[in-house]
Amino acid sequence: MGKIIAYLLVVTVIGLLVGGFTYDDESRPRNSSSNAGEVLLRDALNVHTDELKIQFIGNAAFHITDGESTLLTDFPYKSGAYGYMQYRMEDVKPIKDGLCLITHPHLDHWDQELFEETDHAIIAPPDILENIKSDKKIPFDDVMTYKDMVIEAFKTRHDGRPRNFKHYSYLVTWHGLRLYIPGDTVVDHALTMKDIDIMFIPVWFTNKIRSQDLAIDAKTRVVFHQKQGQEIPPSQDYVVLKQGETLTVKFKQKVCPDKTTSADIVRTAAAEGKLAYKLTTLEELKAIAGQPTKEWTEDDGEVIWMEYPSIRAVFLGKSGNSFTLRWLSIKGKGIDIGGILQGERQVIIKNIQDFRRIELRNVDLRNLNLTNEGDYLKKKEFDSLTKWPDSEKLPTGFDPKKMLEEGKNPGLGIRALHEQGINGEGVGIAILDQKLLQNHVEYAGRILRYKEIDLPHNQPLPMHGPPIVSIAVGKNCGVAPGAFIFYYAAITTLEHKIQADCINEIIKYNETNPQTGRIRVISISASPEEASDNDAFLKARKKALDKGIIVVTCSDKFLDYGRLNLIEGRDPDKPENYRVSGYGGPGCKLNIPTGNKTIATHQGTNVYEYERGGGHSWAAPYIAGLAALAFQVNPDVQPETIVEQLVKTATHTKAGPVVNPPGFIEDVRKLK
Repeated sequence: MGKIIAYLLVVTVIGLLVGGFTYDDESRPRNSSSNAGEVLLRDALNVHTDELKIQFIGNAAFHITDGESTLLTDFPYKSGAYGYMQYRMEDVKPIKDGLCLITHPHLDHWDQELFEETDHAIIAPPDILENIKSDKKIPFDDVMTYKDMVIEAFKTRHDGRPRNFKHYSYLVTWHGLRLYIPGDTVVDHALTMKDIDIMFIPVWFTNKIRSQDLAIDAKTRVVFHQKQGQEIPPSQDYVVLKQGETLTVKFKQKVCPDKTTSADIVRTAAAEGKLAYKLTTLEELKAIAGQPTKEWTEDDGEVIWMEYPSIRAVFLGKSGNSFTLRWLSIKGKGIDIGGILQGERQVIIKNIQDFRRIELRNVDLRNLNLTNEGDYLKKKEFDSLTKWPDSEKLPTGFDPKKMLEEGKNPGLGIRALHEQGINGEGVGIAILDQKLLQNHVEYAGRILRYKEIDLPHNQPLPMHGPPIVSIAVGKNCGVAPGAFIFYYAAITTLEHKIQADCINEIIKYNETNPQTGRIRVISISASPEEASDNDAFLKARKKALDKGIIVVTCSDKFLDYGRLNLIEGRDPDKPENYRVSGYGGPGCKLNIPTGNKTIATHQGTNVYEYERGGGHSWAAPYIAGLAALAFQVNPDVQPETIVEQLVKTATHTKAGPVVNPPGFIEDVRKLK
């Protein structure tokens, strides 16, 4: 969700329908996968509202314009650097409202002295931006905008360079066209890009794509980065532009039949209050604006995007709850529908229909009578910001304040262990996750080290970190409230080089610290064991295990564990009071409680949420906390033994083998 939140805090894309493309040179072959229109024979730039003109300058540099503004990829660069293409500045077409988009600092992609002579705007990696004096620097982030362009940045590996080399690739959405700008990355990242209209492909990609029969999801592929004088054989699969040649790409703007654009209709509806944050459903927006030109889901189906000409909307929801509107933009500008555009407003719910279709975090329900809504309330997550009707307007026995408080109990006898002094004291847990709200009252003072790794400037707080820390070491919710935390915050926990670097840093730290002050547990709420290209992680994990450090992940290659929900109102310390939640049950080696529990959230330093389900991301820190308890009572226990004893000591119920913290700790203690 981290990246989704970043999306919601910036302007988004103009949605347009893609047309065809042609060359400015009639003799050139046409790409067989396109819908080529008439051949345009023009040398000078003309203003067109329905086409992009793409001139190949040389190397990775292209001059791309719609007649109103200009995108310059990896330009200006040092002419002839490293034996690549030379060029003359006077041969570059006129630049209007230019944006320089730079992937990395190598001279064949970037020349700061030449840039300083221009008045162009620039998007570039932070290590380039920090040396530039220009007042047209665009702050680097996951998603950035310039004029009608939306630019998404991806940290990618430079082909042939160490993984820590700062290199970025970009996806530019402009007039509905999706342009992939890879820089010098490896082909693997290009394979992850979907529904691309124009993909710029380094010449070294072509042999690998052909020899391995790799699938590239792009309508048009333009080859670049030749050596000076290098000849590339013509191909029906690629466009090979000669230096100075121009490719013309058409697009069309769709308007409503009465000449009123869908953007006008949506803007008016928002102003009239017909579109509202957390209230408007997918169906209601479609009733106003018609069927979208594109609709897709992300984040395990919890986020739905809808795109219209000039409009993009984001809906959030979960299975069992309606998806509701969270962000709306028109022509790249956020529209005020309440919510995050103006700060997280509390939504006032005025009718039962609206109540039934939204989540209940940070909403005001005081106008409603919910006495007959018990079945719906059993499915709804809420938080300590939720405002409730008086008790006589709530179902009998439904007490949200009591639920929030009692839900903090980690259950299954863990608090009894705490009363015996078994709380993880002196044991360190390292957590690798997203950016964290560091001063939440649940775990304030437990974080001894906090390190951010390549985070975008001013990245908003994602939701993922606070629940994980509170489950591991929270003073009320936590399994091991006496343990301390080293926290590594990264934009993604799926970058295996980051994982490996963090693990190796922890090993080095332990070598210089006493036994009682060492990190013995690493918790990663992801499944790096199951990914490709994970050699660095696997090597670092083995080294950690050899040093007596357990690495807890969500992968069944670590441990095949499932998830449980507490049956509401039952004693959380009794294993028979849990039922399967999502994945889990008798078929798993172990089951962990994750649902109908209270966790810390990113919404404020004293805000808690009542979680109905909870995924493997919440189970991993629970196991990490148990490992910390084990190391406290037996510092010599081996990581493999911890996993074995968790499974061996489980309590078997109808829901399957349920983790048994007291029995587990007792057996670990006996192994001393």
